[in-house]
Amino acid sequence: MKQNFGVTGWRLLMFFLRVTTLGMLAWLVFIWFRSGVNSMPAQLKTAQADFVHNDPEGAQAELDKYLDQNSTDPDAFESVVGICMSFRRWQTAMSYAQQGLRQCNDTTAHERALLYTALSNACFMQGSLMSRPALAAAQQAYVLDPTDPDVLNTLGYVNVSLSTDPAVISHGMQYIEEALAKCSASPMTGRSTVAACEDSYGWGLYRLSLYGSKIGSASSLAQSLAALNQAAADLPKSSQADEKAEIYLHLATVNASAGQQQEALSAVRVALFYNADSKEAARLLKTLTVASTTPAAPHAAALKSPTSGHAAAAKSQLITAAFTSAAVHSQSPVTRVSGGGTTISAHSLSFP
Repeated sequence: MKQNFGVTGWRLLMFFLRVTTLGMLAWLVFIWFRSGVNSMPAQLKTAQADFVHNDPEGAQAELDKYLDQNSTDPDAFESVVGICMSFRRWQTAMSYAQQGLRQCNDTTAHERALLYTALSNACFMQGSLMSRPALAAAQQAYVLDPTDPDVLNTLGYVNVSLSTDPAVISHGMQYIEEALAKCSASPMTGRSTVAACEDSYGWGLYRLSLYGSKIGSASSLAQSLAALNQAAADLPKSSQADEKAEIYLHLATVNASAGQQQEALSAVRVALFYNADSKEAARLLKTLTVASTTPAAPHAAALKSPTSGHAAAAKSQLITAAFTSAAVHSQSPVTRVSGGGTTISAHSLSFP
């Protein structure tokens, strides 16, 4: 009896120790997770709150304090630029990216490449007047690190979005395809990067269908839609609203060009849900709403049919005028502020 009791007691003790150990480990993991979630410095949290309450001057003051304490840390500048981008303060983001490049001279080529990529995105979002600086910054990022998927994707997206030259668009697609290959080769690549590359690929196919040798090709539009739908599926729920709006605006534009009006209407409404200030989405919605009350044109069926030999001819001037506008003006690369700061012309922008 004593021996049996001793064995039973030992087993109970071991069971208790195991449960206690597992409980302690679970608690440590919880504390670690909470500390990671809440690890954003106080100045950045305050800056975000100031942006939310429409106080850009206060936000910028907090961001300046933070950077004064981290004046040579490229990660700090990337965080600041990201916050400015998330609140659509494009010019402010551009200024901080330039400041980071000036002050972080001793960092790695990879980190400087990411700063140039952030600068390219900030320039790109300011429209056609800043297209040359956007391209120049993306090219410099590629020179510094030609293997990073974000760098490759940004350079490719800028090329396919800003040019109407089929050769330039095709060249941009090569960068995007290389970025996708890098994503496939590295399981650790973030889902946001994967979705951004898929979005760029789908958008590039659409741009080729507008200006390439297969104008209006139903197969090109189908491939474009497949890539864009995959991008929408892969984009994390935690992604910024502008990233979601970007993909759904692309989906709306390509669906509309393919004659799939109801799908286009659904997508453009989602785009406006995520970015109610999007002029491109608002214009497209107006065009689609008007078209929905008009009898379908004969070319719509031709665009849907992969076997039609007259797809290019069927793409009327009305379709080209309505949806080329969205294609030309919709500009948001991988991680894509109109807000304060002094306007800087394309010719005055310099790169460190």
